[in-house]
Amino acid sequence: MAVPAPDKQYRYSISTLFKIVHEQDAEKGDILQSKKNELAEIKKEIALCSKRNFNIEKDVSILDQKIALLIKNRITLEEVMASSGDVSSLLLHRTTVIKDKKEREHYGQLFYLLQREAVYIATLARLVNLKDIDNLLQTVMFTLYGNQYDDEEEHLLLSLFQKVLQEDIQEATSLGTLMRANTALTRMMTTYTRRGPGQSYLKTTLTSILNELLADDKLVLEINPVKVYEAYIIDYETRTGQTCPLPKKPSPEEAAATPEIKKIVESRILQLDQIAKKFINELIKSLSTVPYGIRWICKQIRELVKAKFPTGTREQVVSFIGGFYLLRFVNPAVVTPQAFMIVDTKLSANSRRNLTLLAKILQNLANNTQLGGLKEGYMAPLNSCLDSLRPKFNEFLEELTKVEDLDEHLHLDKYLRLGKTQDVSIHIALNEMYSLHALLVEHLDAPSPCECF
Repeated sequence: MAVPAPDKQYRYSISTLFKIVHEQDAEKGDILQSKKNELAEIKKEIALCSKRNFNIEKDVSILDQKIALLIKNRITLEEVMASSGDVSSLLLHRTTVIKDKKEREHYGQLFYLLQREAVYIATLARLVNLKDIDNLLQTVMFTLYGNQYDDEEEHLLLSLFQKVLQEDIQEATSLGTLMRANTALTRMMTTYTRRGPGQSYLKTTLTSILNELLADDKLVLEINPVKVYEAYIIDYETRTGQTCPLPKKPSPEEAAATPEIKKIVESRILQLDQIAKKFINELIKSLSTVPYGIRWICKQIRELVKAKFPTGTREQVVSFIGGFYLLRFVNPAVVTPQAFMIVDTKLSANSRRNLTLLAKILQNLANNTQLGGLKEGYMAPLNSCLDSLRPKFNEFLEELTKVEDLDEHLHLDKYLRLGKTQDVSIHIALNEMYSLHALLVEHLDAPSPCECF
């Protein structure tokens, strides 16, 4: 039986193609099914590892804060050691089962409903306090929708995003306040980018160019005239063993006007210009490899913002797309590449500062704003770099939004999804179960999802 050529309106799903192969050659079909099962197990393990990594990263951050307090004699060593136990426990593979069958069934039904009907979590995310939102998002992103490579779970999770985005943008009173505050939506966006596909994209796209920038840990790109001036005096006196003839404490204007400093700063501005352009060109070339979920969220931002604020300019609309893609997705990996496993060496102080300067350029490019101002006037010469990059980068951001709708991309039919009840499993810790249950109980009297959306 030959496979009919699909027309432009229809594409076969992977499952359908597997079935066709099996009908034509049962032996090959069995081999494909075996490989498919192996791949499913690998994906499941990746999902569990991503969740453990996310938990460890969060607890290490808390531990860092407590160590800082210990150094300042604000807490005791015993309190720090108690926290460190939480981190080590995450490295252990433990499975706990609820013994009461009826309780287990009830929890199963509850979490199945929460996973399948995104409107409930979307409503809850807007009700909980910010202190509880991270724990909720951890359960949502890495447990309820923990299979990060499953089309159906991705569809459900992105449907959840759509509902939260709709409500958040609908409530906005002006473009100036939209998606700027630290809300459930902005935290959701950041957490979503930490899932497997997004992390793989960052590593593939940024590893080469960032390692090239960090190869020379003595490279200095500092352009703050005062800091450059101070470093120049130290270097002069170290090299010559003599006192530098330049005044010791000049004003920023005097430092910037000093010929020696001016020459150094101009050279570094040229270097930063070249680095920023090369970095943006790498992002633009990566368009086809940006994960579908990231692009779909960009598409929703564009459509919803344009619908809410029809008089908004192209630059204003594009800035919200850039705010998600560049500021919440790419920039964190630029500033701390070791946390994203893009580099495996400790960064020098020079390297960290170089990355910070690059991140500042990217931030203003994403926001469609200019560098400089009262505090960082020395960055203003790089505005010519922004002006040259802006047209093609804004075009790139618009291209990000040109993706298919969910059902079309993921080959999922609504009624087939609703009818699929077998082989649905959720790996969830007891503390996650009880924490989410407690949040639901706390907000039982809140308006029903139908009233909210």
